[in-house]
Amino acid sequence: MVNPLFYSITVYRPLYADGDKAVTLTATLSIDSLTKTKEFIVKVIRIEQTDAEKLAADNAWLSDEIILYGNTALDNVTWDLSLPAVGPNGSTISWSSTNSDVIMTDETVIRPSYTLGDQSITLTAVISNGASATKTFIIIEKAAEPTDDEILNLDAEWLTIEKILNGNTAYNNTDKIKICFDSTDIQFGEEFNRRCSGKKTGRLRQQLRGQTRIP
Repeated sequence: MVNPLFYSITVYRPLYADGDKAVTLTATLSIDSLTKTKEFIVKVIRIEQTDAEKLAADNAWLSDEIILYGNTALDNVTWDLSLPAVGPNGSTISWSSTNSDVIMTDETVIRPSYTLGDQSITLTAVISNGASATKTFIIIEKAAEPTDDEILNLDAEWLTIEKILNGNTAYNNTDKIKICFDSTDIQFGEEFNRRCSGKKTGRLRQQLRGQTRIP
């Protein structure tokens, strides 16, 4: 019986980005004129991620879809966002907001008032893993629905002397022409028309009760 002779084979592990590799090893056995082959399939495990690779992977992972958290689009945000503090590859993520009154860095979203209108906010993420990378997201936070006070103020602004005159040249020159009245508040407008139906201009001032001033 002959003692076996072993060969040393150097294995070079693939990069993390290249993934594990399957390698086929073929052994050829021979004696005199006889030969026989035998194959072995082995898997060579990739090397561990470098910090740079972890950073690049987490930077690519942090996308619009990750932070939207159920909102339909970055330009139509109406509720809280998802602002992760750690990426799936271990990178830390810190956040800053250009308007923390509307979007806080704890993921809370406070919709601006109807009067203030939609707001544009820039969220900045700093992704760190040894080195660091910066990523920005432009958010449009949609205004809230108007409150009763805002509706009242809007209708008060809308209600002008021109609306009431309805084509007449002046409040004291109506020539007994009927003055029409409408309102963005349907209930208020119907009640006003019911009370003012058939009344003259002098009564119109009284019915308005200071909603708009007629000199």
